[in-house]
Amino acid sequence: MQVEHTINVPAGYVYQTIVDSVLYDIKQATGNTIAPGALLGYEYQKPMGKRGRGRVKITKADKNRAYAFQTRAGQATYYVEYQLQETQDNQTKVTYRESTVRDSKLQAYNEMLVMLLLGHGRKRRIKMMLDAMERQYNE
Repeated sequence: MQVEHTINVPAGYVYQTIVDSVLYDIKQATGNTIAPGALLGYEYQKPMGKRGRGRVKITKADKNRAYAFQTRAGQATYYVEYQLQETQDNQTKVTYRESTVRDSKLQAYNEMLVMLLLGHGRKRRIKMMLDAMERQYNE
């Protein structure tokens, strides 16, 4: 799934908001406080609801340009990436990508069906989250 959305916020603010959220998540899951510069390659375990625990690995932390992570939970690996492109008018085009790789073909087909049915709602929620960042910046 991919969502592209432009918001009236500088890329640095979007990136810092994402990083602050990640640092908070790491603190909640591990009790550790790490520096933003130490994110790339950082791995930790976090609770994943009824599925137990997931292993999160930060795969990209390119300041003000991109942030990505992967989560391994059960028999699936989830990939999420934010790409930030600042426009000339101080807006930011955010490209959000997520995908899932399942260990079995049956699970992969099920995932495709779920995305067909629920993908529109997920895309809408991503845009709402980005719009909320814009509102928070403008307050």
